[in-house]
Amino acid sequence: MCLGPERFVERISNGHLMVSWPDAGSEFFALVGMWLRFRHGLRRDGQRVESLDDILLPDFVGDGVRLSAGWSNWDGYYLLAVDDAADRFLGQWFPRPSGLTP
Repeated sequence: MCLGPERFVERISNGHLMVSWPDAGSEFFALVGMWLRFRHGLRRDGQRVESLDDILLPDFVGDGVRLSAGWSNWDGYYLLAVDDAADRFLGQWFPRPSGLTP
């Protein structure tokens, strides 16, 4: 049973993990943000920057982890690991389907 919109976990060209929710609305992503804040103690850092087809949202940071956040018309809302610690964090909470290469 899925409790939210479909998500995708992939390793992108920079070698780090990205979790995306192509069909999620802003209300769902706000819940993800609250979960990151209250469950994991991450805080927001940075400013919102908008263009025609992309929105960069403030990063989630804390306890040695930094996750970039945003929205694009290709990926929907996403969290992107910026270093190995963030890769481990995303990999723990959003495991990749078995059979995919690391």
